Amino acid sequence: MDDSLLPRHLHSQLKAAHTSARVVNTIGQRQVGKTTLVRDLLSVGKFTTLDDEGALVANEVDPKGQLDALLAETKVGPLIIDEAQRSTKLALALKRLVDENRAMGQFVLAGSSNVFISAHVADSLRKIGMVRNHGLEP
Repeated sequence: MDDSLLPRHLHSQLKAAHTSARVVNTIGQRQVGKTTLVRDLLSVGKFTTLDDEGALVANEVDPKGQLDALLAETKVGPLIIDEAQRSTKLALALKRLVDENRAMGQFVLAGSSNVFISAHVADSLRKIGMVRNHGLEP
């Protein structure tokens, strides 16, 4: 941890969630420190942001392919996706990947809204019977 940063009480909760869930979704208002928490304090993993238009477009065109490529580049730790709410296709691609690989701590998301409860995602998950089965329904 960087000594210049104030201690964050969520650091231990993030670590615990990372070891007990396949996807950790960190949600909060703009400019409250989500990115600092997940990228700098977690200190492992590969970081990408969907604020980068190229990354966002690649994710929208082929979300699973983009995630597969990023995971292949991830040496240690999770794939950290900042501004995850910007993608309309991310949640279903994540669901597919974590259904294929049940390992804990694969992904850490950060953003201002929950990518798993948008109308589009909730409807798609309902159609494939996954909302209630995985506790994703609000």
